[in-house]
Amino acid sequence: MFDAATDRWLTGDVAARVLIDTTPQTGARTGLLDDDVARARFGAHPYLGLARHGFPNHFTVTDEDAARYVSACLDALRDRACTRVEVKPHVQSQYSRQVDAGIARPGRKARRTPDLAEYEFTSARDRDEDDEDYRGPAVLIAADGTETDVQVHLLALYQPVDNMVRWSGRIQPSQELARLHRDVNQPVQIRIDDRPPVPAILVDHDPWGGSHIVGEGLSPYPLPLLAELARLDG
Repeated sequence: MFDAATDRWLTGDVAARVLIDTTPQTGARTGLLDDDVARARFGAHPYLGLARHGFPNHFTVTDEDAARYVSACLDALRDRACTRVEVKPHVQSQYSRQVDAGIARPGRKARRTPDLAEYEFTSARDRDEDDEDYRGPAVLIAADGTETDVQVHLLALYQPVDNMVRWSGRIQPSQELARLHRDVNQPVQIRIDDRPPVPAILVDHDPWGGSHIVGEGLSPYPLPLLAELARLDG
């Protein structure tokens, strides 16, 4: 069982920061999400055969390439002073659909070096701050300038190693969203309240008609940490 308060796996009397399997992921795992729920929401296939959303700090290592890949993820976890690493939901769901369609399959070349932007690196302290995420109304702006009112849940995190904000989230399903989101990795802009719009990507649809959205560089909503840093610099 994964303890979300301490970011540790509890196995009997043993508490481990990271759990690594040496056999392919089969059967149930007790993570943040029930195994059946995770499969229904994010697909049956672990990302690159290595990681699944809903099962943080859990990897499957079956060969040397996978070992190097996971080692790089854990190095980043340490370097960023974080306690949890988890593949992003849209990354796994898109990959799982590609596997089902015969477009993608786990391969040695693809697993040598991780794209760290595909993972969320957080700590329990960061997640305890209630004002880090945003839930509420937003406006999506299409390439032709068409504006669509939507409801979103976003989480933006400042990555100090990269000196950059990366954010991702989900847009609630609606008929207006279905008309707007037609393509995979579709560029848009998003505006919240009276803040300037920021660039974003509508990655893909989820099984319920919602859409996953990602962006980097600027947060679409105010981040208290960045505001505090700006105040100190001033």
